[in-house]
Amino acid sequence: MDSFSMVAATGCYQFKINHSKTKDMGIGQWITSPKFRVGQHDWVIYYYPQGDEKHNNGKYVSVYLELQREFVDVTAEFGFELLDKHGNVSPTTLKLLHHKFTSKKINSGLWDFFA
Repeated sequence: MDSFSMVAATGCYQFKINHSKTKDMGIGQWITSPKFRVGQHDWVIYYYPQGDEKHNNGKYVSVYLELQREFVDVTAEFGFELLDKHGNVSPTTLKLLHHKFTSKKINSGLWDFFA
């Protein structure tokens, strides 16, 4: 008999980036957040100021959430949103996602988070 455990957890992580200092990075170049822990799992965020795909010509900012453990299946609902320089949420930027992280698909995100 197989066994599994299910743990529900809620967390919030704020990854501060000065976009004006990173906007000139090349397409496919990224900044990684420090590792953070939510729901007994370690995660990092990858931020691509000019996007992660050359065919978009640097038009979009891309963001991805990555599970830092292999061989564990984790289903997560998560979101990305922007804060202005005063720390206020920009209501039009909230993007919610649902993903099953597996050893074959350890990250999920948005190639077109904002332009």
